[in-house]
Amino acid sequence: MSNMNIDSILQRSLSKVNKQINKSLERLATGLKINNAGDDAAGLALSTGMNSRIRGLNQANSNIQTGINVLSIAGDSLNSIGSSLQKLKELSVQAANGLYSDSERAVLQAEADQIIEHIKQTKDSTKFNDIKLFGDSTSQSAEIVLQIGDSTESSSSITLDTSLDITDISVDLSSGEASRESIDKIEALLGEVNDKIAYVGANSNILESIVESNEIKIENLSDAKSIIMDTDIAKETSNLVHNQILADATTSLMVQNNNNEYQLMKILIGF
Repeated sequence: MSNMNIDSILQRSLSKVNKQINKSLERLATGLKINNAGDDAAGLALSTGMNSRIRGLNQANSNIQTGINVLSIAGDSLNSIGSSLQKLKELSVQAANGLYSDSERAVLQAEADQIIEHIKQTKDSTKFNDIKLFGDSTSQSAEIVLQIGDSTESSSSITLDTSLDITDISVDLSSGEASRESIDKIEALLGEVNDKIAYVGANSNILESIVESNEIKIENLSDAKSIIMDTDIAKETSNLVHNQILADATTSLMVQNNNNEYQLMKILIGF
């Protein structure tokens, strides 16, 4: 084989090795073994899909946390309304006693009216982002749809119903009989408020559980993406050293080949 053919082979070999060296340097610099589609088109597509899911699930968890905050606000207001209804019941029980005069009942009624006004104000002022959580005067409905997943499947959303129908809240403490009727009415309202408190608590727990489930999915997807995308530092460093040795060896061979060719030319010219 002629020296020129040998030199051509060595040139191609050196070019190939240098490309591998540059690739190793790029992977070590970026920490990624796939830096463009040419490295691994299928792996890059798979990683991109995983990244999309991870970002979607992170946003879903943000949505859920907002939902938990909404339920917390609703829960605090429900506790306040419940306490006010308890006080209203105490006044009704007090007024049901037949030993009070009309003027004394009027005082109890005035206090009861103030409590009722406070309950209505609490209900109407309980908002999140200008949304009345317990409904308003035109509609008692207060349904909020939360996106809790990264798809359009039915399991990726949940509807929270924080509506509270306590529009018919009034007491009459003008007589013992009227006061006893008020007790029954307040008991019914307390039952509705307590049911809503239980609903809020149960759904808060459900949302927290969904957050934990999404976090596990995110962790698993991140691990899988890391296997596909992240550089194996030890392996890539070993490849770099190996290829640098090959490059040095190839360069030495090229120099030696050129020297041989030079010596041959001298001999030919000498003859």
